[in-house]
Amino acid sequence: MTNSIHIIWFKRDLRVSDHAPLTASAQAGRVLPLYIIEPELWKLPDSSRRHWHFIHDSLLDLQRNLAALGAPLVIRIGEATEVLEKLRHELGAFTLWSHEETGNGWTYRRDIAVAQWCRAHSIIWRELPSNGVVRRLKSRDGWAKLRDERMGAPIIPAPQSIVAIENIQSHDLPDKNHAMFGLPSIGSVQTGGRKEGIKTLDSFVKERGRSYMQTISKPGVSARHCSRLSAHITFGTLSVREVEQATKAKLGRLQEIVIRMRHFLDAISRRFSLGWRGIVILSKSWNSSQTLNSNACIPHLKACVSRISAKIFLRLGKQAIRVIRWSMRVCGHCMKTVGSRFVCGLCWCRLPAIIYGSTGG
Repeated sequence: MTNSIHIIWFKRDLRVSDHAPLTASAQAGRVLPLYIIEPELWKLPDSSRRHWHFIHDSLLDLQRNLAALGAPLVIRIGEATEVLEKLRHELGAFTLWSHEETGNGWTYRRDIAVAQWCRAHSIIWRELPSNGVVRRLKSRDGWAKLRDERMGAPIIPAPQSIVAIENIQSHDLPDKNHAMFGLPSIGSVQTGGRKEGIKTLDSFVKERGRSYMQTISKPGVSARHCSRLSAHITFGTLSVREVEQATKAKLGRLQEIVIRMRHFLDAISRRFSLGWRGIVILSKSWNSSQTLNSNACIPHLKACVSRISAKIFLRLGKQAIRVIRWSMRVCGHCMKTVGSRFVCGLCWCRLPAIIYGSTGG
């Protein structure tokens, strides 16, 4: 590490984990974390106070996380090149770090102006990719490979510590209701921040996403079962890579369950044929009695499988399902009731503990 000065310009990447510019600069020298509030940006028709509410939460969270690493976040209000010029006078030469921003036409032109300012003052600006957008491609050929390489790369942990630049003035963070950010918001606004983003991602992949396909087009419930991750991705409290890898990890666990269930469904003819033959015999004999109490049948059915271990039980298969269906077609009402109760009360009460017991979320 040298005594060089490095400014980290936070834009749409309000986090400390999986933040390549922050990690690289922390290893290179002294660091000044910077967030610029640009009044002209908030005058645009596609900016609103609702955005600022989310960003405000996220900046408070980012302030806490950076302070814990030893480098408080510096807030400056103004036009980007003017802010950077003032910092150049305060600090001297520095290296500017940021992620490549995927914004709108205004942010694109602002970045062009910042690049021109950097060249004019011999300031090195290191922009690192943050998502699947690949800049300056001559054609789309090869884009998918580059994108997949980025998303498959290991997630970068937060730096253990940062050597801060001291005695740098920071503006106060404007409150959520400051007039700069437009008209008052109507209705509720999603809570921002890294902590909230992790919580939202975790709840989606573990619980809320189960009903995604069934509820996404239903206004009354879709707000709960959709991902709720768009704002967190837009303003970078979560990286796209973190979201994709978490989703793929969940799909991988589900695939393991599918494979285990396939084994379960394919093994009945080999491992459980005698047991089900006994059940079928019982069902045929019990069907002849029209007054048989179905409650009395359940213990007999359970006895047929009471000696089967969990390992063998996992290997039950399609043949078992076929036998149940056959029994319920050919037998009378009594046996249909028994079969239904047996499947619901024994098989499917026992299976979840075996199949899901060690899989986690």
